Formats: sequence, structure tokens, C-alpha cells
Amino acid sequence: MMLDTLADWATDMDKEDYRDSCRHGAVLKAEDVWFRYEDRYVLRNVSLDIDQGEIVIVMGPNGAGKSTLLKIFSGILRPEKGDVYVCGYNTKNVSEGFLAKFIGYIHQNPWFHIFNPKVIDEITFTARNLGMDIQHIEKNVLDIATRLDIVDLL
Repeated sequence: MMLDTLADWATDMDKEDYRDSCRHGAVLKAEDVWFRYEDRYVLRNVSLDIDQGEIVIVMGPNGAGKSTLLKIFSGILRPEKGDVYVCGYNTKNVSEGFLAKFIGYIHQNPWFHIFNPKVIDEITFTARNLGMDIQHIEKNVLDIATRLDIVDLL
């Protein structure tokens, strides 16, 4: 895992200052993103914009690059070519730790992450560790779960 580089200065910033950048334009943006594992490209010329509040489902067969794309957005992986922006920040210029203030990633395989007894605890894990207002986060999770009719799964 990468250590913080620019994240150090982010700790000195008022949390609302950097979060304000998410209120304007796309929250997640990919421009001509390419990524390969050895000699096999899983992402080729991927471009997309995801706006705040937009619900997006990434679908495809095994090995299509769904998890890879999410890992690139969260900074776990870096694209071979192209640019990725999270709340206006180019992921090439910030650390994984800095990106964690905006985006989290939970592996599809539960053995690869900390496993909490409740789904809502798993979803809010990153927010709790960043010291965010947990009641606000849980309310947002419940609102979204209600819209998706999956509250019973939490």
C-alpha cells in the first residue's frame, strides 16, 4: 500500500474545504483509462463521469475489469494510461490515503477485508475511521437503502 504523500497537508485542511470540491462537477471522472494485468488489457479507453447523488451499477462478466475500475478510483491501482479524477483531484497527484477521504473500496471477497457483524457497520467502516459524523453517514446509508428497497439486508 502506498504511504501518504499529499495527504499530510490534507489533515491540516478544514474537512469542509476539500469536500466542497465534490459539490461541483463530476465526483468521479475517468478519461481514456487503460489498465492491464501482464499482457491482458482489462480496461481500454474507459471514459465516464459520475455526478454527486448518482447511483451507478457496474456490471460485466468475470474478468471484465469491474473491480479494477473501482480500485483505480480508490487509488489502490494506477491506470497505465489516462486520467482519473476524484472530486476534481487527479489521482496521479494524490495518495491513496488522501483519496480515502472521498471514496472507499470493499472487496467482493469478504476474506480480503475486515468483516463486521452487520452490513451497515461494514459500509460505514471507512467513515468511522475517518472520524466522520456517523449518525449522518448512517442516515444517508438508510436513505439509499430505502430507495433501493434493501433496508432488510442491512
